[in-house]
Amino acid sequence: MKKIALLTLFFLFTVQCILAQKSLVGSYQISSTNPYDVVSHWLLFDNGEFAVVRASMVVSGTYEEKDDGIDFTPSVPKEPFHVFGRYNKDISGTRIMLKGVDLREPIYLATSNDQIYSVFKKDARCLPSSLRKIYDESISTLILANYLSDGEEPVNKFNSEYEIGNYNDFIIIYFNSQTILPPFRGKISKNKLRVEYGLSSYDNLIVSESDEFNVSMSVEKQQKYFKQDSLICDNEYNFVTFSPDLHTNTIQRIVNDEDYDFNTDEEVFTMKSLENGEEKMPADFEKLFVYKMLQYKTTATTPVLAKKSLFDAKCR
Repeated sequence: MKKIALLTLFFLFTVQCILAQKSLVGSYQISSTNPYDVVSHWLLFDNGEFAVVRASMVVSGTYEEKDDGIDFTPSVPKEPFHVFGRYNKDISGTRIMLKGVDLREPIYLATSNDQIYSVFKKDARCLPSSLRKIYDESISTLILANYLSDGEEPVNKFNSEYEIGNYNDFIIIYFNSQTILPPFRGKISKNKLRVEYGLSSYDNLIVSESDEFNVSMSVEKQQKYFKQDSLICDNEYNFVTFSPDLHTNTIQRIVNDEDYDFNTDEEVFTMKSLENGEEKMPADFEKLFVYKMLQYKTTATTPVLAKKSLFDAKCR
């Protein structure tokens, strides 16, 4: 009898734990204290994963219920810069394209050990539509930093030098502090969610199947983007996706890999000859290039800060 009673108690305890976990699952809306900000939608799934949808941004990760609250661990890049490069035989100097730059967060770039440049002026109010820098000569060094020695030190402080080899064509992707969130805590009380840096939510709502599907697709796409070790781009640095299951979509730049021949030595995709009657693709689709992620090492010192910035946009 005692054994049966213990098994019954264990079963009831297990069911209670499952129900407690299930009680967290749902959709929560949290307003910001900023009247110009937007509402963020928090979705907690029954597999221990969460997603925060705010405007066009999605933050996802895992959560774990503890006795005194909930631990959220975002799945984000470990470093604020991802750098990709290739050898471009068609240029004699060096090209660098920056993407994801945020005016609110300083970025520094050096191509030698003499000086490091701020990407934009401290009081800049706008940036050029294209952050492309062209150097007449090949560079010997590539150093990136988001902090020097003055001002508030960011949580994800970064100062590193990249192994560029013989590459002369680079894409630098920056992830701002709103993307690289540190782990944080929250709790649910009276069917409402409260997190460290926000107000409490509205009442918990059931996650609809359509919301769960759409958010899951966005999260999957985002995680692939964070984890990729190479990029495929056209000559204007537009990212291209290969998909054998989709027809060519020039707006989203989705192409069919069966339409291309791949040169393994140069790592270049070249469009195959068209059959009679086939519609011709735009010129920038004719060749696609593979950019590979570069490795880096942390540097103890940085070059002297130059007086001029890398870009000087004129706002109108």
